[in-house]
Amino acid sequence: MKSHFTPWLTACLIGAAAATSSRADGGAELVEATTIWSQPQRIASTDLVRFKDRWICVFETEKAASSNHDLRVIASADGVKWESVAHIKSPTPNRGLYNPRFAVAPDNRLLLVAVGVAQQTIRQSMLWVSTDGRDWSKPRHLGEANFILSDVARHQDAVYSYGYGCICGIMQTVQIRRSKDGPFGEHFEHTFSGFFPKAASLAFNGDRGVCLLSRSNGPNSDRSTLIGQSQSPYTDWDWKRFNLQMSHPNLICMPDGQIVAAVGLHEPSVRTSLCVLDMATSELDEVLKLPVYSRAIDVGLAAHDGYLWVSYHTPDRGKYHIHLAKTKLETSK
Repeated sequence: MKSHFTPWLTACLIGAAAATSSRADGGAELVEATTIWSQPQRIASTDLVRFKDRWICVFETEKAASSNHDLRVIASADGVKWESVAHIKSPTPNRGLYNPRFAVAPDNRLLLVAVGVAQQTIRQSMLWVSTDGRDWSKPRHLGEANFILSDVARHQDAVYSYGYGCICGIMQTVQIRRSKDGPFGEHFEHTFSGFFPKAASLAFNGDRGVCLLSRSNGPNSDRSTLIGQSQSPYTDWDWKRFNLQMSHPNLICMPDGQIVAAVGLHEPSVRTSLCVLDMATSELDEVLKLPVYSRAIDVGLAAHDGYLWVSYHTPDRGKYHIHLAKTKLETSK
């Protein structure tokens, strides 16, 4: 992995809205970072989408002394004034919802996927649907119990989802599923040997698909990363393995065709960064370290008006904050 990252960006960490302009050697600039939400309750994983000319952000929120997370949805017309528009709780009493992700379906409905708990101990992916980001459908189960569908991405007339878990007792299996108007049907399945998959993210550029796959804490010390590529119809994937410890992947295809990844990197120090994927070599080029202290976290990505926008959370003095960062990438050659 090539590494080009900025020095620490202290000016835009916490608190009131603040603007900076700092360019990385790798070709990315943090133009501005603004605090868009603050609360005393703990905040975790965020995601971001531009939907029907509005910003919509979702995040996990935790009650005091509780590990049971609800989902809070906030929205803004201008990116400055934000309001809470939905509070989504787990359908299972005393259980939480985790790792929310957005996608816009081909019929222009907004999809929200999160991982919950069914029947007290069984993990279950769930799906909500909305036409405005404010009113959401009742949740429906997405896939089988204990097989986690953790990412959704629209491409042309379908929505694709990545899943990982136990199939017939094997804990090294991943699937990529596709949905047009109904349930997510199995589209691709692969069982790895010696690699224990966890979270991943999908992105598509033309007729090429990309999957960035992190590794769980398996039975040995291997912390490698897999990057898969596939041509339409995305039923055959070529995987490359790299000696890179990575977590919390989120991919986006920019209007110029660049595939950008937000990832947690762990060597030589822990950080969350933006990276550009070299499609020819499947390598990640780190271009901007995000101002989230020395942490690896889930962040949201959205492309709008020539910029890449990033949502991320930070703690400070007993409160928790969500920030919206405006970043500029060099256009692809």
